[in-house]
Amino acid sequence: MTSKKPPSRDGSALNPADVNRAAKDLAPQMFDILDQLVRINTHTENRDGIRRAMDSWISALPPGFVLRNPDTAEKDRIWLFSRPGTRPDRPLLLAGHMDTVFPPGMFD
Repeated sequence: MTSKKPPSRDGSALNPADVNRAAKDLAPQMFDILDQLVRINTHTENRDGIRRAMDSWISALPPGFVLRNPDTAEKDRIWLFSRPGTRPDRPLLLAGHMDTVFPPGMFD
């Protein structure tokens, strides 16, 4: 049995060496973003902290992403990032949440 390489955006096979090289090149930037995010208190009731974390995500995303804030009762807590894909037959969903259980000052 042969393993298939995952397709790239244009449908061609990805070269693992290229993926590893790109990950190594981006690692310092990704760790800087992670460091910035974990220093923001995002307790469930700390809406200012959650907003600051969202602003960090917005500035870290590459061009092409669209931010939507649905009109709901939780308007300031629900954010949707989307980006048009090139392969409608291969949808991708990334989900996460920003709040934590640690109130402000717990680790200060």
